[in-house]
Amino acid sequence: ILLDIKVPSQNLIWKFQNGLEEKFFGKKDPTETLEKQQLFKMARVIEMLGVETRIQIFELLSATNEQEAEKLKLLIFTFKDLDGIPNKDLETILYEIEQLKVIALALKDCSESLYDKVQSNISDRVKIMLEDEMDGIPIDIEKSQIEEAQRHIIQVARRLEKENKISKLVANHEYD
Repeated sequence: ILLDIKVPSQNLIWKFQNGLEEKFFGKKDPTETLEKQQLFKMARVIEMLGVETRIQIFELLSATNEQEAEKLKLLIFTFKDLDGIPNKDLETILYEIEQLKVIALALKDCSESLYDKVQSNISDRVKIMLEDEMDGIPIDIEKSQIEEAQRHIIQVARRLEKENKISKLVANHEYD
């Protein structure tokens, strides 16, 4: 049956991996699994906080438990990490954003490489509309509005990841 599947789902691969690990390494310690789940949930909550708040949390956490802080950092996917995902996945995410203004706001404070990547993954018609949206954003826009737009895009990306419409999101940054 596995040979008939052209592209296995993420869920099937995950089950297969867990089965192999259990067969070769024995059953996992339930407390270890619970700790990983709690760490994962904490990462999702921190992921949705503003940059300044995340920095403060990591400073406090690093002061008490550097190892746990590092584990947590690896689980957090930020807007700038979109620069490292496959183009097809970025196209899927951008298509799911209902308001072009959200993309325009999010791009107001991003790296040139991420801006270029977004530009290369949208049609010429959408590029023109996006430029118009960006031109309409006031210069003195609050950073919190930009961060909110970026968080919204990450939420959409996480939903698509959960629905197996894009590949697994992996943080590829040094946290700052």
